Amino acid sequence: ATLYFIDHIGIADVKFTFILVPAILFVVLHLIKKNEEDQSIEYTELYGEYQALSQNYKIMEGMMEITPEILKDDNLDNLLQIILTKAIDVIPKAQTGSILIKEKNKMVYRAVVGYDINTLKKVDMQFEDMFQFKLGNLFEPTVIRDIRTFNENYLDPKKAKDLNDQDALIAKSVLTCAIKIHDEVYGFINLDNIEDVDAFHDKDKIYIKHLAQQIEMAVRNQMLVEDIYKLSKFDMLTGAYARQQHASMLKEVHANSKKQKTNYSICTIDINGLKAINDKYGHEKGDSYLIHFSKQVQSFIAKSDFLSRTGGDEF
Repeated sequence: ATLYFIDHIGIADVKFTFILVPAILFVVLHLIKKNEEDQSIEYTELYGEYQALSQNYKIMEGMMEITPEILKDDNLDNLLQIILTKAIDVIPKAQTGSILIKEKNKMVYRAVVGYDINTLKKVDMQFEDMFQFKLGNLFEPTVIRDIRTFNENYLDPKKAKDLNDQDALIAKSVLTCAIKIHDEVYGFINLDNIEDVDAFHDKDKIYIKHLAQQIEMAVRNQMLVEDIYKLSKFDMLTGAYARQQHASMLKEVHANSKKQKTNYSICTIDINGLKAINDKYGHEKGDSYLIHFSKQVQSFIAKSDFLSRTGGDEF
């Protein structure tokens, strides 16, 4: 191209040409290189987005695998243990962990991986002792580096010592997030790495936030299943067993009695005067009467006995 250009211009312009053409080539090469760099940056960003989507899908898939467990098991502790084990499996660099549930103002360990849950349950942990509460950031995921130093600075010395004695402060880095039900803190999930203080980063906060949301859905589903289970098993007014459940349990008791050649007793109770109470004071007072009666009976019977409501005022 340069020779063609020279051939069609005067000799006086040759010097100018040999300055201009390399300059143009330099600009073109620079633009090509910049385009390649932009494409490389765009590729890196797209790959990062792909990784994030892939990780979120892995979390969602893991939670979907838990759904059948929710439907067949009404034990919340079993469910939380399954969820925690799956969380450690899907979150990169998570090695151990725990789930604490808020009971009034107390935080109770309900699931752990890599720790002894029975010894941890002995540690008196209050809601105010939680990482998020100390940092004033309840609902957003947080990374705690050097948990031992953090607890020495923020936690009551006795509680810090109790946790240390139970080997609960061995983690170098903790990824933690609140579990929220009905816009209130239901509990916390903590995922630990025991080797590297820089194990977790900002992208991991996105993962555990997504995981916590999946846990919230799972717990709400479990609560729904539990409500359905209770509706089928218990009388919702008095808390006594429902009529259908009574028939099933009585059949089982009778079969065991015949097999083991033991006796059992049935006491049928019909409350007198309930209609008069309903007529004079209204059905709400009549309901209160039934609830009070049921509570009184259940406070006196043995654990091996059961109280059932088989009709309106019949137990």
